[in-house]
Amino acid sequence: MAKKNAPKKTPKKQAAQKKAAKPKAAEKKHAVPAPTSDARQPQDDSKEVVVFAMRLRRAERDLIHKAAGSGKASQFIRALALAAAKGDLKSIQVIVSKVRK
Repeated sequence: MAKKNAPKKTPKKQAAQKKAAKPKAAEKKHAVPAPTSDARQPQDDSKEVVVFAMRLRRAERDLIHKAAGSGKASQFIRALALAAAKGDLKSIQVIVSKVRK
């Protein structure tokens, strides 16, 4: 239970207490400097794996899973998309012929 005679804190007293609680300039920790551009190593993007997502209707997704087979839809779409991007019509025909079997 609170004491009846305890003085109430005024906004000025609260501000003074907050100010006193802050660390002094000499006590502040210094941030670690960012590495210079000379220290950075160029990344090899050819080995980095990234995500490429597509939005499909549920029926389209089901059709792809049915055509590719169980657990092979991502591999199927990736192979087909890369062949199309490269303009490799023979690879596209091979992929499509495998699906029709």
